[in-house]
Amino acid sequence: MAGSAATSAALLWVLLGERVAGAVRRAARSMPATALQRRPAELLRAFHRARRRKAFAPQLEGALRMTAGSLRVGLSLRQAFIAVGEELDDPARTEFLRVVGRTNLGVSMLDALDEMAERMPSSELSMTVRAIRVQSQTGGDLADLLETIADTIKARRTLARKVAALTAEGRISAYVILALPVGVGIFLGITQPRMGHSLMYTFVGHMTLAAVVALETIAALIIARMLKVEL
Repeated sequence: MAGSAATSAALLWVLLGERVAGAVRRAARSMPATALQRRPAELLRAFHRARRRKAFAPQLEGALRMTAGSLRVGLSLRQAFIAVGEELDDPARTEFLRVVGRTNLGVSMLDALDEMAERMPSSELSMTVRAIRVQSQTGGDLADLLETIADTIKARRTLARKVAALTAEGRISAYVILALPVGVGIFLGITQPRMGHSLMYTFVGHMTLAAVVALETIAALIIARMLKVEL
């Protein structure tokens, strides 16, 4: 009897896999060939940009402190960026040297910094670029300004780590709550093949699965909203 149940469960999952594969093949046939070729490349570029932004964020504080130190010893902002590019690793090296390269082509320093803020969108870099632009119009000690911004970035990151630690338990609870229906469904599909068959091949089962997916989505959005903290 146990062997029969196991065989039925295996057959159920094979049929489920065939159905999913068939749906994927139909969706692929309905898409133009150019879209299928372009989509992976777009996803790869988006992944690469996101990884560069994530790597650049922790480098910004050090770059600002190095720039402030260079300004205090008498270097210009352009020369300070060259020093930063020589000392730091990618992607900060590439971005700051690109700013210098743009100024060599006749682009103003402020416009080159705006371009960098567009390539590496973040609230901290945008704040830095705006502060440099305001300082260029009003005057003042740019080195002290950059040090203050670096201190602000450090305080924000310290607070973000504390928030992450305080909300860790809530995030783990959310993962367990969201995974529980999926785990129960897989367990029932293995131990109760008839129930799994009813879920996959009857109208009531389809409606039940749709309701579960909708409720799971709503729960995920609510939990994400509860755990989100604006810094």
